[in-house]
Amino acid sequence: GRLSRHFRMFLITNGVAKTQRPRLRESGLDIFFEKIFVSEEVGAAKPSATYFEAVYKEMGGIPKSDVLVIGDSMTSDIAGGNGFGFDTCHIIWDDPMPEYDVCKPDYTIRSLQELLPILYGC
Repeated sequence: GRLSRHFRMFLITNGVAKTQRPRLRESGLDIFFEKIFVSEEVGAAKPSATYFEAVYKEMGGIPKSDVLVIGDSMTSDIAGGNGFGFDTCHIIWDDPMPEYDVCKPDYTIRSLQELLPILYGC
């Protein structure tokens, strides 16, 4: 809740809307997001530029430098965000720290708590 009071938050997800939307409602997380973008409804999936263009257009013309894509998938979240010119943050839940090669996130975290200094610049 704290982040949604200070930042515009959008959820980006690949999948089928009739599966993803009920999952998000049941988790209680949906209320924190201004809009949820499900690939089936967008007509494209992460990591395609078409998907990220549709999401960016809905954000209302904010500078790309003000967007941070946070995700656990190097292929869809980080590569897709990087490719579109967004900053990216790779969240690693349990796995060992990866060795990044061509595709590198701007930030790497192991918990959502670690986002606070990144987002608030401290």
